[in-house]
Amino acid sequence: MWTKRKAIKEASNAISLYQRQEQQLEDEFKELVSNFDSIKEKLDNSYLSLAQSMLGKSLDQTKVELYAEQILPSLLSEFNQLETTRAAYLIEHSELCSHPTVINREALVDAPGATLSTEYHEAKEYKLAAESNKASCESPSFMWLFRHNAHLKSNDSGFQKLWKFITLHSVKARQHEKKVQDEFGKSFGAVALDYRHYCEVLTKRDSEYSRAEANYHAALKLLKRYDYLAQWDHSYEQIANEQLVTHLAQYLALLADEDLIQKVPPSSKLFVGEICAQRKKLSYLKDLSQYLKNEIADRGSRIHSINRVRRKWRRKPSGYVGNKTKWLCTIPSMKVKGTSKRIGWSSSMRSNLIHFDAYDHYSRHLYLTHHYDTPFLAYDIFNSCSSYRMPYDGFSSEVIEELTEFREEVGDATWIDAEYTNEEIESDYTLEEAVYVEPDEAIYEEEEALEDINTEELEDES
Repeated sequence: MWTKRKAIKEASNAISLYQRQEQQLEDEFKELVSNFDSIKEKLDNSYLSLAQSMLGKSLDQTKVELYAEQILPSLLSEFNQLETTRAAYLIEHSELCSHPTVINREALVDAPGATLSTEYHEAKEYKLAAESNKASCESPSFMWLFRHNAHLKSNDSGFQKLWKFITLHSVKARQHEKKVQDEFGKSFGAVALDYRHYCEVLTKRDSEYSRAEANYHAALKLLKRYDYLAQWDHSYEQIANEQLVTHLAQYLALLADEDLIQKVPPSSKLFVGEICAQRKKLSYLKDLSQYLKNEIADRGSRIHSINRVRRKWRRKPSGYVGNKTKWLCTIPSMKVKGTSKRIGWSSSMRSNLIHFDAYDHYSRHLYLTHHYDTPFLAYDIFNSCSSYRMPYDGFSSEVIEELTEFREEVGDATWIDAEYTNEEIESDYTLEEAVYVEPDEAIYEEEEALEDINTEELEDES
């Protein structure tokens, strides 16, 4: 029997152990997500590389028509649309060549002291100067008098005069007039004349600036369009080829592996192997991410279960509880070791997937499978070319569903050609051993035996 204090203490220790495991698993999951995004970016680039290997690095209408007939009919439509656009741009460019702004661009815009440029900048300076003059008069006292029309002849009615008398308007006006005299060294009336003059000047300068600005920016817009059309026509072949490559790459990304093999010419099969390998990498990483999510959820569930029982113990009066050594000590300690192993296996698998680049090897087996129906599992290719051992099948089959099915139907991967196997791997162990050596299987058996104890303990507490 345990005392209440001991039970609560061990429950807290168990929760702490599970929380550390949860954090370790989450860190591994974050690394995996980063690797997934990196491979996804490489896959997108591989589609572009494949499309470019098919169409070439420069525009080739013959290839466009060939692949439009064999693979993607809309490719020819895209090409025709580009040709139509080019014809329209040539007409527009020809019309702009005779525009006065284009003919006189040096005198109007480009050269130092150009007419439109000078007018625009001078008008801007005059406007800023007028705004500064106007602002110099806008002291609080002056603006109070100006808003109350002190600079105009009074036509107040009897009631308005009475109201100003009641509100001491005249007293306030005299005070503000004195402040204006002190600030400007002249009477409010003289300052008001200056202020009205500045307002008129600002209105005129603002109109001039608006006109100069409109002319200047209209010229810039027209010249920018002219330069764009000229550059577009000069780089037409490059621009058109890039658009066609992108269009074809987007279509290739939608094809299944088998369709890629059938439709892509043999000269580009290395790119096909690269794409199919990267797709499989992403698939395996998705499976691994789901496995890690399940492990994280498992630790969270264990924390929740123990915390729920711990709260119940805290509410109980002082006394004893049953012996919970297996539930709160043995299993959490076993899970610490198991989690460390699983994270190590996950990291090894992830690292081998990321660094695999023997795409010629992958492509060879991909086409062998296509032509001769040879058994083929991407996992075995990744394993055979990795610098480190892949996790043993007991763990990998938990992560990758197709692995168990392949082993049951086909067997091991010893058919893989030895000349394509990494030399370091060959000197260390054979591919058959890499697949079937299970030095850590005891951890699984031990944990599975304890899972039943864990369940029984929890049912008892409930």
